[in-house]
Amino acid sequence: METSTAGGQTLGVLLLSAARHQGAFAEVLSRQPGVRLVAVADEADLVPWVREANQKLAETWKLPYVEDVDAALALPEVDIVTIGSEYARHGPLAIKVLRAGKHLLLDKQPMAMSIEESEAVSAAAAEAAARGVKLSYIHHVVNPTVLRAKRAIERGEIGEPRAVFVSAIVTYGPGDDPDTSPLSRWGRGLHPQWWNGGEVIHHGGYAIGVARYLMGSEITSVYGVAGAHFNRIHRENGSEDLATLSIGFANGGVGTLVIGRPPNASHPSYADEFANVIGTRGAITADWENPSFLLCDAEQGLSRREMYGRADTTELAILDFLAAVQTGRDPLQGAEDGLAETRVLLAGYQSIREGRVISLNGGHA
Repeated sequence: METSTAGGQTLGVLLLSAARHQGAFAEVLSRQPGVRLVAVADEADLVPWVREANQKLAETWKLPYVEDVDAALALPEVDIVTIGSEYARHGPLAIKVLRAGKHLLLDKQPMAMSIEESEAVSAAAAEAAARGVKLSYIHHVVNPTVLRAKRAIERGEIGEPRAVFVSAIVTYGPGDDPDTSPLSRWGRGLHPQWWNGGEVIHHGGYAIGVARYLMGSEITSVYGVAGAHFNRIHRENGSEDLATLSIGFANGGVGTLVIGRPPNASHPSYADEFANVIGTRGAITADWENPSFLLCDAEQGLSRREMYGRADTTELAILDFLAAVQTGRDPLQGAEDGLAETRVLLAGYQSIREGRVISLNGGHA
């Protein structure tokens, strides 16, 4: 499992909490040159299912399980920490990791569950960055179709971007009978008791991040509408399984984000995830689940399409983060991006609760 970098340095990884996707992280990281899994760790006071997940991960990779976060962070062989906890623990754990001077990869958005806590994470990341510490998180910006669209937009191939539509619809909801559904394993994972919300919190960050990246502008307003249409678990627990966020940008552009989890086990893909950007000259589509890139140029009267093999964006985000750690460059998405996206995500929930447009001044609520 252990290999060395070209310079002889091995990066030790601490897997901090297995409530979410640490199994996938461990599998990717274990295959990378110059990377070694060191331990699994978490806080001592945990709900039983999180402790069980931690123990299972440690057994799978034959790693020690440390029930003391401070002690685990003090291990001299730990260089990188990946956090896979419940969202409510993202902020406190991230601040601990950054203050310990360790590189940090968060599972995904939100960075924390309040603006104040997210700002504290960002401030801790800025202080740590002065010492060369990197922070990133799992995002879809790194997908080849999205990167290709961004390059075309920056070259002016569709003129000025004026509108964006992003679909973040996953197709593996548990439906009305979660106890017998082949997708029943998602029952606990969807319960707001652990996750503080529904699909906006699970997948909204992906859509917000892609929209903000492709438009090249901060989001300044959010109006959200949400409901529970597909899954009994969502209805019973007052969380949303479908939401639409209408957003405005500082550059005058507009956007629509659709986020949801219908039950469709027969769907040929995991999700319908794509972005359409309309510019003053043409339009562009980046589809990362049915991997393709399409550009339509009205001025030239032509269109072109490129096909890609399906990319694992989780792995690509991890590789981008590792490259940043190893070379000293910035990751594609960092703490400031995470803070901006979290502000929009939390404003979306505020809008859904209050039934009004939430304005963000320069990205701040």
